[in-house]
Amino acid sequence: MLTAGSSARAFVPLVFALVLIALASRYGAGVSLAGSVVAALIFAYFAYAPLGSVRVESSSARANLVWMVLIAVVGSYLLFPPEPVERK
Repeated sequence: MLTAGSSARAFVPLVFALVLIALASRYGAGVSLAGSVVAALIFAYFAYAPLGSVRVESSSARANLVWMVLIAVVGSYLLFPPEPVERK
């Protein structure tokens, strides 16, 4: 279990960004975009102090959540861009 002082706890959102990029390979970059926003809210609510609020006190935790969203969205769109829509 990851405790509050655990150094591994800070990297969980960053590792989760890789999961979101993997989802983009199967379902598209839009899923990764939506998933990263929802995951950031879930991490903020359940993993970081104060628990039960989306407000995050720790600046490093906030930075990790921002990096998670950025890595997931940018990585998804760079590796698996949406297919262009053909006009008729």
